[in-house]
Amino acid sequence: MTGRNKKLYVYPVLTILLIVIMTGYVYAQVEGTKTRYIRIGSLHNHYTAYGSERAWNNQYYEGVVWPADYPLTDNAVIERFWYGVRDFVDADNRHWNVYAVHSTADYVGNSLFPVQLTQTAKFEPPTVIVDGLNLTAHHLRQIDEYNPDQIPDRIVTNVVNSSMGLTMTRRILAFSQQYHDNYHIREYTFENTGKTGYTDEVKIRQTLKDLYITLQVRYSVSREGEFSVGGTQRWGMHSWVTRRGEHYPAHAGESITEENPIVDWLRAGFQWTGQNVANAWDNIGGPDRGGDGRLLAVQHAGMVVLRVDDNPRR
Repeated sequence: MTGRNKKLYVYPVLTILLIVIMTGYVYAQVEGTKTRYIRIGSLHNHYTAYGSERAWNNQYYEGVVWPADYPLTDNAVIERFWYGVRDFVDADNRHWNVYAVHSTADYVGNSLFPVQLTQTAKFEPPTVIVDGLNLTAHHLRQIDEYNPDQIPDRIVTNVVNSSMGLTMTRRILAFSQQYHDNYHIREYTFENTGKTGYTDEVKIRQTLKDLYITLQVRYSVSREGEFSVGGTQRWGMHSWVTRRGEHYPAHAGESITEENPIVDWLRAGFQWTGQNVANAWDNIGGPDRGGDGRLLAVQHAGMVVLRVDDNPRR
C-alpha cells in the first residue's frame, strides 16, 4: 500500500543512518548467537553478533518491544541483509559471475565472521531491589563498558567480516530522554577490508564490482494483536506497508536542522496491522472484542533513511 497522507505518524521507529567510511580494526572471534539487548527508554530490542536479527526465541517472536513498559508488545519477526557483487574472485581463487553473502546464523563461520559485539553505557543503571533480590544485576551483564562522555545513553557496536572481504560495522544509538526514547539510530559502515575470516589477515585484494546491499525487515505489529486479529499475525501475515518520501529527490540536497527538524520528504516505510480477510468485522487496531474493547495492535513500526553517502571514500 502506498501512503499519500500529508502527515507521517510513526511510533516505534527503528531509524537507519547509512555512512560509508574507511577505517581499520583488529578484533577476535565472537560467538554468532551472542546478543546485546538495549533496555532503556520505551523501545527495547536485541542485536545479534552476525549482523541482523531473527526474533523467534523458540517460544515467541521477541524484539522491537514498544511500549516496553507493557507485556506482549513485541513487534519484531525477522531482519535480513544480503551483499552481492559481480565478477568476483574468492580467497581460493575461484571466479564467480555473481557472488552474494546472506546474513543468517547458518552462515556464521562459513561466510560470516563476527568479530565484535559490545555495548557501552553513558551511566550505570540504578539498582532495583525487590524482596532482597537485585533485579538490576542480570541486565548489567549486557553492558561491557561505561563511557560518561558519549552522547547516546547506549551504543551497541557490531563488526562482521565476510567471505567477500567486505566488513560491516554497525552502531546502534539509543536514548532514554522522554521525547527521543522510541527510536534507535543505526549507523552502517561497509569497508572493503579483504578480511575473510576471524583474524585481521587480508586475504583478498580486489575492487568489489557493482556492490549491492539489501535490507529486508518484517514486523508483526504486534504480539498482543494476534489475540484479536488472528494467530498468524504473530509473524506479521496481515501487516500492511505504507511508504513515504515520494518527494525526496527534490529535497536531496537539503539539510535537516534544529530550526526545521521535522520534514515530510524523508524516505520511510512502516508497517501496521491490516484487515484479516477471515474476520467479518473491522479488526483494524486489533480491538479486544471479548474484553473492554482496548486496541491491542496500535503499533506502527518502520524505518526512515537519514543519510547515505553517494560516493565511497578511499
